[in-house]
Amino acid sequence: MRKKSDDKNSERDFGTRPLFDEETKGSIEESDEKATEIEARPNSIHGGHVSSVSSSGSQPTLNEWKHLYAAAIAFRDLAPWHWMFEDQMFAVVDPESGEVGYCSVMGAGGEFHALGVYRGAKGLLSYRRISVRDMEGDGLGLADDPDVFLGQKALMASFEGSRDVDKRDKKIFQSLGLRFRGKQSWPVVRSHEPGCVPWFLDSGECRFLTQALEQAARVGQRIKDNPELLDEKPGCILTRVHIHDGKVGTWTDEWRTWPCLEDEMKTDFLQPISQVSEIRLKRVTKEAKPSGAWEVDISYAPFSVYEGERPYFPRLMLCVHHGSGMVLAAYPGEHDVDSSDFVEQFVAAMEQHEIYPEQVVVCRSSVGRLLLSVAQAIAAEVLETDYLPGVVMAREGMREFMS
Repeated sequence: MRKKSDDKNSERDFGTRPLFDEETKGSIEESDEKATEIEARPNSIHGGHVSSVSSSGSQPTLNEWKHLYAAAIAFRDLAPWHWMFEDQMFAVVDPESGEVGYCSVMGAGGEFHALGVYRGAKGLLSYRRISVRDMEGDGLGLADDPDVFLGQKALMASFEGSRDVDKRDKKIFQSLGLRFRGKQSWPVVRSHEPGCVPWFLDSGECRFLTQALEQAARVGQRIKDNPELLDEKPGCILTRVHIHDGKVGTWTDEWRTWPCLEDEMKTDFLQPISQVSEIRLKRVTKEAKPSGAWEVDISYAPFSVYEGERPYFPRLMLCVHHGSGMVLAAYPGEHDVDSSDFVEQFVAAMEQHEIYPEQVVVCRSSVGRLLLSVAQAIAAEVLETDYLPGVVMAREGMREFMS
């Protein structure tokens, strides 16, 4: 590994720290040996066709909407946020799919009243990241890091003012003869998927959220009567399960262990699955010049792509030269982009500009792991910091341009 250049004391200026110890580097190098070489697929911010994200389910029937809004109104009128906090979680199992929804009652602060149903282990992980603002060394260093909020996997029933209600929602209300008045009285239901714009429910989501709202009202009332209910079995979560008993069936309590979120964290899409030809990288270092520190980040773009049924936010890779603020690469990947595309864009930026980094500075450990093998091949250090000023400035510029 190359030592950083002594001039400018780049590590001190960044507040950086080495991202990987020798043991970690060795395990990553071992996994890279099993990878295949990636092919060049150059792209640009304006190039290529961007695919759409489509909804997989059918639209709810009017009767399904009726039951959903009845459950939402009952939950709103109970107002369990007066005695519950967001971190007092319980779970509801979808009777149809068996999926577990981890429920959080929001509104103790008075600003936002809602029930969030975080779907499966991935959804629970997205909730945990929101609750701590993902500030433990894995983000842009901002409270509104886009990957935290756009990474949610949940069904949400919130209560808004009329200005925040879409005309499509109001059309359903009108069909059902529902009228609402006042602040935080209009039920708004949305599906949240990682990287997607919050969207309207499909039929299955509508039925699951209906069940979750009904069970949340029951659990909320029980907690009002017994504030220690959720603490009865430490290490377990109260889970409402539907038992099929004849045509109707009954709901019962189960105490289940919390899922292991470490397994979900290991499935980050930015996996070091590919490696670049050593000959190609040697040619880069031979023909290009060293250029100090590069800031590199991969996160959801500050703009959405409105194609298909459901708009989405592309994964955006930004490479910014730390000294000059020059944007060396800006690559928006499609919704299901392969992480090897970002490795290719990183190498292509070196070839295009005929320079290569001596330090690769990241704010997400997943980005560092992805680029580690390339960085080692060009004798560059991978450093982690809490804030990337050049990347933040570039994102702001893109947001202003797109707006």
